[in-house]
Amino acid sequence: MKKIIVLSAVTLALILQGCGSNSKSSSGDAPKTTVSNELKSFAKGLTDNKDMTSMVKKSSSSSSSSQTEIKAKIYQKESIESCKDGGTIKTTSDTDLENENLILEQIRSGGLEVTIATDECIEDGVKSNGSIALTVKSTEFDTMLLTFLEDTTFEDLESSELITVSKNSTIKIEEVSADSEKITESIKASSSTGESYESINLVYYDTMDSSYEISGKIVRDGVTYSVDEQYNSSKTPMVFENYEDLVSGTAKYYNEQNHHITITVVAKNQIKISVDTDNDGDIDEEETIAL
Repeated sequence: MKKIIVLSAVTLALILQGCGSNSKSSSGDAPKTTVSNELKSFAKGLTDNKDMTSMVKKSSSSSSSSQTEIKAKIYQKESIESCKDGGTIKTTSDTDLENENLILEQIRSGGLEVTIATDECIEDGVKSNGSIALTVKSTEFDTMLLTFLEDTTFEDLESSELITVSKNSTIKIEEVSADSEKITESIKASSSTGESYESINLVYYDTMDSSYEISGKIVRDGVTYSVDEQYNSSKTPMVFENYEDLVSGTAKYYNEQNHHITITVVAKNQIKISVDTDNDGDIDEEETIAL
């Protein structure tokens, strides 16, 4: 499965920012409906295909090619090719891969290890510079591990937004069925627009039209949000229409103050943010916003 889902953990993290207010309505009162303008601004970009993590994954996928292309192309220790719209991509390996059977055998056993370096490489409207170590393994299904060997940049040429992914960030993609992937990421990234994002052992599943998180943490502006593992998000995945419009789903988190946050899609591209500030089962803050 080659689709990279548009909704990602970072967009939910942006929504969560500002939700953990200490204000609490008195017993029996309606939930306080206050959401910061900054939070609303972040939330309105929920399904924007230029979202930070979405662009990183899309660019990483483009610059490293598909697993099939890697298996077919790399028959020597080093090769330099032109990118689709300018710049170059250099592929190197410690193993002399002259024999296609050797390549496939290595993928099936210990794994094929390749380093991919981009220099002003432009593909699909994104320019990348940096280097990534790629390990491909295959048994019944394929597994791909991306490790950033240096700070690597991705620039959206349409918006001029520049994303920097920090050295040692990792993305592991495991095919679990013909149309489903398990993704584990530990990423530090920052944007030229001033946004920052970190995921810590964040594990989630992508299908052709949905995505749901099962564990891990998200750090946004110094605040850590944890995926609520007590909630079975596979029952209410974030579902997309036409790969862009968010049409249904629920996700739950809690922050360092044990404020529990629920995000529910209530209509196409409309979400309700509900906050239980003292974890007593009552909603203390709530607001519905359009994306």
